[in-house]
Amino acid sequence: MTHTRSAARAGALVIACVLGAFAFPAAPMAAGPNVLLVGPAGTPGAQYTSIQDAVFHAQTGDWVLIAPGVYHEKGFSPNAGDVQPAGVLVSTPGIHIRGMNRDTVIVDGTNLSATEPKGTAAAGSVACSQTPALQGAQVQFTDSTMHNRQGIMVYKASGVSVENLTVCNYLDNEIWWNGGDGSGTSIPMAIKGDYITGTSTYYKDSTSPSAGYGIFTSNETGPGLIDHSYASNMRDSAYYVGACRNCNMVLDHPHAENSALGLSSTNAGGNFLVENGEWDLNRTGLVSNAQNNDDAPSPEYGQCVSPSTSPTLGGIAAGPNSCYVIYNNYIHDNNNGNTPGSGLTAVSAVGTGIELVATQHISVIGNRIANNGSWGIVTHDFPDPESGLAACGGGIDNNVPSPGEVCTYLSLGNYIAHNVFTNNGNFASPANPSNGDIYNQASGAAKAPSDTVGSAPDPNCFSSDTNTGGTLTTDPPTLESTPCVVGVTNSDAANTGQIVCATGAQSLIVSALPPCPEVPATSYQPRDRQCTPPAQLVGDEGAGVCFLPLSYTLSAAVTPTMPDPCAGVPANPYCPVAAAPSPSPSILPLTSAGGPAGAAVVAAGVVLALVLIATPALLVRRRLGRR
Repeated sequence: MTHTRSAARAGALVIACVLGAFAFPAAPMAAGPNVLLVGPAGTPGAQYTSIQDAVFHAQTGDWVLIAPGVYHEKGFSPNAGDVQPAGVLVSTPGIHIRGMNRDTVIVDGTNLSATEPKGTAAAGSVACSQTPALQGAQVQFTDSTMHNRQGIMVYKASGVSVENLTVCNYLDNEIWWNGGDGSGTSIPMAIKGDYITGTSTYYKDSTSPSAGYGIFTSNETGPGLIDHSYASNMRDSAYYVGACRNCNMVLDHPHAENSALGLSSTNAGGNFLVENGEWDLNRTGLVSNAQNNDDAPSPEYGQCVSPSTSPTLGGIAAGPNSCYVIYNNYIHDNNNGNTPGSGLTAVSAVGTGIELVATQHISVIGNRIANNGSWGIVTHDFPDPESGLAACGGGIDNNVPSPGEVCTYLSLGNYIAHNVFTNNGNFASPANPSNGDIYNQASGAAKAPSDTVGSAPDPNCFSSDTNTGGTLTTDPPTLESTPCVVGVTNSDAANTGQIVCATGAQSLIVSALPPCPEVPATSYQPRDRQCTPPAQLVGDEGAGVCFLPLSYTLSAAVTPTMPDPCAGVPANPYCPVAAAPSPSPSILPLTSAGGPAGAAVVAAGVVLALVLIATPALLVRRRLGRR
């Protein structure tokens, strides 16, 4: 699918004073960046057969270029500590990792053979095997805990770019920029990903290890840009961004398919833009949520971080004090009950385009939302159950220690406007009448403890949305006619129960709710293991799920390769004549009323151009979400 971008991106997500924030100590100057070449044995010019070996030898500013091949990497296997095992660990800042072809450079979590766990095979060799005996084993630490291996993991290293390659069949994250998972803090960490794919072909059952996340960032404050990316077949989410009060992240042209969630953002906020993407064939399209004791700090804040102010994109203004924006995406056909799933994602609301779960000041503007059977968009509060005492950061604690506390997070101040809906809510029946284009369960009558901006009450606001088939369907029906009015909601027990029934999450909810309807005509899409081609059934009989095959994923139509992988790279045997770098975005005359006079405010893409271009002077320091 093709989206039209605004000519100047004049409303691009803004990040203030970032240049000052990245004044880190300089690295020793070198004559120029080196180019380290990786390829299967016999590749002309190749110096390494292992990506990990090349990365370990690379210094800040260097390029690691990878020839087509299947790389069964097992490069980092610690036996203790906080850092997870990985196929390729990147801990040196400012290096550039780029494949020469997105669909034929494959970093594969499976074993090379029954007797060889790692090694490199020629391009065109069997990749991403579904054979159980070839899946990578867990790594045991000295405390006897078992850990799944990550794919490519960038660990606390700023300015690292990963481009033009595919990662598959690692049994946790495929590509992960990790700023300190589980630490409760975020670090400045410039991120760039372009023309990257994360996928999997292997699934056994819901209790066995399987790929959880395709493209993942956590505990970082950017600036970050992930562009032209694709992820599919994930038990948790195709994309994940979490644990960042001010994420400073742009997801541009993402494409998420056949996963429990297309996007999961837990306790993420501040400057965060999701634009020009396609989200389809998932159980749920995009989910943003506050959650306690998971990817701290909670909650999910969309409020701007001074001196940034709410942007205008394509002529559409975001909501007041809203810098987390979902804009110009095509969100359709997310009715797939046959995806893998675990934990909360196994009970996400099937048939939902966008689910805003106890989020604050997120803007959903200018999107196309079609053919989602439950709701195009649903906004609701969330009672997060705990097994014992909870910190309840940013939520409302019920202070009941046994059998477990509930930390309630509220849906407040979200802005849904200028979206175009088509044929949503076709699961609707007399038993679940709230199904339709938009459903708002949250009253906005109370103010969450964490909401320090403005004064209570703080309702969700709905304005200028349309339906191509005629009347916009909303529950309550006055959502569009009385925007931003407190209490315009349908939050009685029966309607709240519809959300619970769509998720199948009755066991997670403490308060008594009506039972889910048992009449087949009122049921939500079940996991019936009936796959629609090209999806194929994988996994143990009786526990199988439907996966899109590798032949579908590795195709130019789905995952086009980088037009010129030699762009910006010094001349080398893979690129005898170096191409000029792609033009950087222009610095726009943006200002911020919320910041000091003369504050430097730049577009996120501009910051990345400054941080990620080969400049050795930019040396920066050297439990997963929804677990």
